[in-house]
Amino acid sequence: MQTTIYNRKLETLILEAINQEDSGPFDTDWEAITYASNRFCQEMHWKLKNRHSACVDWLQGMALNVPYTYYDIERLGFDSDTYWQNIANAFLRLESDLFHHNLAGFFLEIEVEAAR
Repeated sequence: MQTTIYNRKLETLILEAINQEDSGPFDTDWEAITYASNRFCQEMHWKLKNRHSACVDWLQGMALNVPYTYYDIERLGFDSDTYWQNIANAFLRLESDLFHHNLAGFFLEIEVEAAR
């Protein structure tokens, strides 16, 4: 089972890779995740019925500058046998957090408007 530290390390790796993109660096993590999520959906729209599989394929296709050799993966302390599954999980978790953050903001705006 993955630990919180392991998950945070993967999320940090993803955010650093997003900020290295030509469009980066971004002012906030939310902007970075939004950018990468939009790219992921645009580039993998044909395969999104299975988001996890699509995300693994997207990342293995070098969509983001994350470590991809066994040497680099293991040097950073990741298990090379499960790395692609785990980094895809981390990306989708960040994307899900973004969705919930935006949804909460939407409902807050509705409450503010209703209170006026």
